[in-house]
Amino acid sequence: MRKGPAVQRPGFIVEVWSTLEGGMKSISRTLALVLALALSLFADDKKIAPDAGKSGTVIVQFKNDPDSALQARLSLSGARLKQYLGNLKAGLYEVPTGRPVLNAISNEAQVHYITSDRPVAASLDHAVSSIYADFKSSGYATGKGITVAVIDSGVNATADLTTGVSRVIYREDFTGGNNPNDQFGHGTHVASMLGGDGSLSEGNKFFRTFRGVAPEVRIVSLKVLDAKGMGTESAVVRAIDRAISLSRILNIRVINLSLGRPVLESYKTDPLCQAVERAWKAGIVVVVAAGNEGRNNLAKTKGYGMIMSPGNDPYVITVGAMKDMANNGSRTDDQIASYSSKGPSAADHVIKPDLVAPGNMIIADAVPGSLLWNTAPASAKVKRNVYEYTTSTAFTSDYIRLSGTSMSAALVSGAAALMLDRDDDLSPNTIKARLMKTAYKTFPRRSKTVVNGKTYWSYYDIFTVGAGFLDVQAALRNRDVVRRTQSAQSPVAAWNKKTKKAVMLVMSQNIIWGGDEEAWGTNIIWGGDEVSGENIIWGGDEVTAFNIIWGGDEEAVWGESGVAGNNIIWGSNIIWGGDDNSWGGESVRTTNIIWGGLVDEDVTTVGDPQ
Repeated sequence: MRKGPAVQRPGFIVEVWSTLEGGMKSISRTLALVLALALSLFADDKKIAPDAGKSGTVIVQFKNDPDSALQARLSLSGARLKQYLGNLKAGLYEVPTGRPVLNAISNEAQVHYITSDRPVAASLDHAVSSIYADFKSSGYATGKGITVAVIDSGVNATADLTTGVSRVIYREDFTGGNNPNDQFGHGTHVASMLGGDGSLSEGNKFFRTFRGVAPEVRIVSLKVLDAKGMGTESAVVRAIDRAISLSRILNIRVINLSLGRPVLESYKTDPLCQAVERAWKAGIVVVVAAGNEGRNNLAKTKGYGMIMSPGNDPYVITVGAMKDMANNGSRTDDQIASYSSKGPSAADHVIKPDLVAPGNMIIADAVPGSLLWNTAPASAKVKRNVYEYTTSTAFTSDYIRLSGTSMSAALVSGAAALMLDRDDDLSPNTIKARLMKTAYKTFPRRSKTVVNGKTYWSYYDIFTVGAGFLDVQAALRNRDVVRRTQSAQSPVAAWNKKTKKAVMLVMSQNIIWGGDEEAWGTNIIWGGDEVSGENIIWGGDEVTAFNIIWGGDEEAVWGESGVAGNNIIWGSNIIWGGDDNSWGGESVRTTNIIWGGLVDEDVTTVGDPQ
């Protein structure tokens, strides 16, 4: 069992309060405001996120752990420390709305970046067999001894998550409600897809068993979403910190994040991204849902560039959603779910998703009385005769159907647990690289979905399906290793200004893709003969002749008149090429993005058949 990093204790907080109780209490509030206004004249705007002044609560990231003198100055300027986020070297502060206090904070040399405490939200028998994760295909690996931290709406210890004793071994609530139970109904569904043992549908009474990918894995439930499926960025950061601190004690090797929010800045300064990177570097595999904004055309990108944070971080494994067309457990007829968010990422143009997995109409454990259960349409409920030998058409209270990249991420987290069950020395980089290399890479050129009279075309390019469809059996058989000096970070895409009709992969020297080692060649990972050229899409030479992707056709996606021609994706500004199109406006709602609830309201979280 590998050793994790030592936990850093925020001991400076005691010093701060002792300092404040001394001389600071005598300073009047008026003087503090005057000082803040004076310092605001020298603000460093590059350190302040565009939306930070609209919130009374902000996350301040520091270059190093702040000392008592710095904390005293921040307090003097009007910032009240609520919570120290140790692993991130950051603090959660209450500040007056507006810019004066933020400007004063930004003037401190040790301050790295300031963001609002933004809202975040949540985004199997056939599914398991289609990714070759059943007992026989997986060589009877079960995930035993491996722990996965599910950072979500809480996890209830259902019968499917109890093998003699509950496999939900630790629960904590970060929402402030002091109730670790799943009141939303999302986290339990995710956990049972990942690690349910099928007890609720196993035996002579049943002809279908809804078993998760890793049926003996242990679950740590870190609740960050409330009864409405909403939470805050700081809660997620604190939950990730807790997972890191417990990793050695409970052998947490995987974090599942089936939640997120729109990208608002570069991953290099995004608090969520920085938190997941720390977990990754601590030896924990981090799996993140890509998001369900694939139909979102508000930025006129035909759904491209809609990866959610922290799925935009190049370290993590970002997962998109596939749908089973025949409901037969075979992957050969499966298609991309039209709602699955597509890359590249905003701001940094990271190539995402990394791979795709089943995520549509997935049957897994329900939480009766939860919001998802109470608001679910009939199509989301499961009749007993769907899996039980009975003539009854009554709905079961054990299971529910949910759709979205949340579900897809859970399957990949389960796959990572199986790989660690086989070899617990595997690094996060090796697991990511093996999953991408062995992914199934045969797709149609395009597919069509019609929802409420609207037609959505999906093209099977690198920004839609990544390296391919999850294949657990192939990943378990692979023996390639990423060296300690190398990284499996997702590469960056660049617009080819010469041809104006293609993208290129940009990689730093220590990234394995496209290097000298044959095992990690770009044509092996992404399936084309020449990934840096027009063959970046699936299918090789045949597809490049397919004008719809690259040509000047009216529907062209990447032609000069298509997505790239409007400067939205490839603009020089940090987000969409201009302030008017940034995520900071009201065009995309950050307060109700539950994976599946799109802005144009065509898709619902539960029971979406498309």
